[in-house]
Amino acid sequence: MPLMHTDMGKKKTATRKPLITAASAGHYRKVSQLLDTDGDLDVRDKDGRTALHCAVKNGHLKVVDILLTRGNCGRSLRMRDPYGWAAIHFAAQFNNKNNVIGLLLDRGADASMKTYRGWTALQQAAWKGDCYTIASLLSHEHVSKRSVLSPSQVYSRTALHYAVEKGRFAATKLLLEFGADINAKDIFGQTPLHRAAQENSVREVELLLLAGADFNAKDRNGRRQLR
Repeated sequence: MPLMHTDMGKKKTATRKPLITAASAGHYRKVSQLLDTDGDLDVRDKDGRTALHCAVKNGHLKVVDILLTRGNCGRSLRMRDPYGWAAIHFAAQFNNKNNVIGLLLDRGADASMKTYRGWTALQQAAWKGDCYTIASLLSHEHVSKRSVLSPSQVYSRTALHYAVEKGRFAATKLLLEFGADINAKDIFGQTPLHRAAQENSVREVELLLLAGADFNAKDRNGRRQLR
């Protein structure tokens, strides 16, 4: 199940705008100058991305900060590309090396915000096995762990389902430490243990069993995880 959307714009044909070019490259001074003279934070590139999206995608923390400071922060954080990706999704998927997500959350980003395909930033991080981003999200004071650990709109699976099926051992362990529901069921009645067993994620199966996963849980077809 691919997470990343295509970079090819289908509807947008406008040439790249100066603010977006500067933000993408991390040119803080140029961005500041452009905000003084033009300041149109609503401008988008051919893929429907804003300057904030591009700065976040490339991990330019100072540029992200000035864009949020000088613009309408709440509105900027809610702006989506054509696939429903907001700034927080770009941070989780592409570049959180400078804890860009921490800054976005400090400024009011909604960690439970979903893309049009139903993905949250936490589920993206779990799919990738990105423990740093998982911890950034779940340890932040403004984040409701219960909300972001809840099932997605994609088969009603949780971040833990995605971590185990991709064989992300460290991410699986971390999610359990943060209180992920070890026996949560998706629309097929499958728990994370089902998914780990089906994907032959042996270490994750062992970890889930040691953590107390229900060995006898059945999916909607009455099948157990391990036989």
